[in-house]
Formats: sequence, C-alpha cells, structure tokens
Amino acid sequence: MPNPISVHKREACDFFRRALLRVAPDYFSAALPQNKVAHGERVFAYELYHQLRIQFSTHPFFDQWYVHGEFRKGLSLVPRIRMDETFIPDIVIHEKTDELEGDLIAVEIKTNPRTKATEIIADLGKLEIYTNPEELDFQIGIFVAVNFDVEKTLRRKPGCWNRAGEILRKGPRTAIWNIHVPDADPDADDGQLLETCLRILRADAFLKV
Repeated sequence: MPNPISVHKREACDFFRRALLRVAPDYFSAALPQNKVAHGERVFAYELYHQLRIQFSTHPFFDQWYVHGEFRKGLSLVPRIRMDETFIPDIVIHEKTDELEGDLIAVEIKTNPRTKATEIIADLGKLEIYTNPEELDFQIGIFVAVNFDVEKTLRRKPGCWNRAGEILRKGPRTAIWNIHVPDADPDADDGQLLETCLRILRADAFLKV
C-alpha cells in the first residue's frame, strides 16, 4: 500500500504554489522615506504563512498537519547540528505528533536583493539535512527566493552554481522556488501574482553549462 504522504506530495506542492502566488507584491517590499525600500523577510514570511494556512485548511487529508513558523522539531536528535538560530526552518508543515517520520515541508526564505551566493548554498545545505531520510525526513524542502534572480546570483560567484547542483542532487526532495519580480495578475483583484513570476529550479536545472 503506498505511503499516503507520498501520494499527496504533488497536492502539497500545488497548495504551496497557490499560497506563494497569493502573496501580494506589497509583502515583497515596502516603501520607506527618502525613496528607500525595505525587503523584510519576516513581513514576507508571515504573509506566506497566512496563505499556507488558508490553502492547507481546505483539504481534509492535511488536517493532520500544522503550519508553523521557525520550528525546531527534532533538531536536538541530530548530533551534527549546532542548536542555535541558524538551524531553525523559517516555516514547516509537519504532523501533529512528536514523531519525526512523515513531516511534510521544510522552508527556508531569502528576500534581500543583496543575498549572497554563499547564503543560498548555506540554506540549501540546511534543507538537505531537513529532508534527509536518515535525519529529519521532511518529504519536501523548498528554498523560497524573492526579489532577486537566483541563477544570476549563483553564477556570479565561481563554483556556486555547480555546488548548488551538487546539494540538490544529494537531497533530491529539495527545490528552489524563485520569484525575481512579483508581477500582479491584472485580471485579479486580490494582488494574486501571475504564474509566469515563479521559476522552480530542481537538480536537473543545474546540469546545463
């Protein structure tokens, strides 16, 4: 009999995509005095959290899961992880039990246009740990990058594009979800984004030169 979590992984990714595309452009950045702009990671993450709660509450199967922000479940059981703030996922969707098996999605987020390639590599490394079946065993790892082009950022620093591909091949449950520019759908009245805003990079994307 197939694992019900595996059966619903595609649906979970669809719900995540819908939630992400319902984060209106106002949450990607905020205008400041003197023509400055703030790109607050928490502002974006809190709205994504809200939209995820809405999406996952519509399906009876996912009633078994919580959407939580900055949750540390199980990390104390992984000896090679230092117990500090650097190893707390930004968002998790996990089962309502104290068991580690079968947790659904672990998310890392970057919103700063000046995000460095090394920061991307570090977050992908965390997601590889979170999704490793021999460690925390999350079924899906998602690195959400907004306000910058992930590919350009990685290619700018020698070796980082290839290094990202190595990590994703090692942890094939993980992918990069990138919205460089949040273009609102002109036919939507709620700030929903166009599908074309979102680019998803999996391990096979890194095979190109």
